[in-house]
Amino acid sequence: MNSSRTAKWLSLAQGDVITFSRRGLTLWGGVIDDRTEDGHIIWVTDEVGTRRLVHSQDEYDFAVTGNVYFQRDSRVIDPRAGEALTC
Repeated sequence: MNSSRTAKWLSLAQGDVITFSRRGLTLWGGVIDDRTEDGHIIWVTDEVGTRRLVHSQDEYDFAVTGNVYFQRDSRVIDPRAGEALTC
């Protein structure tokens, strides 16, 4: 993983609202409910309560649209602004 991708992945935090996609097709999303200490694995809970493990090297694009705990305007990754990231 390149350093820019690593930095964006490692900036993900508990409570981030995240959407995963591949080749422009939205696949699923939810809220990050936990992450490993090194930040390379996150657990995401979707709207029906299903919890999934995602690794930093899984081949997803992702967009963060906010945080359920607090507002972090500077951390929103907006794919419309060319900020989508393949992980």
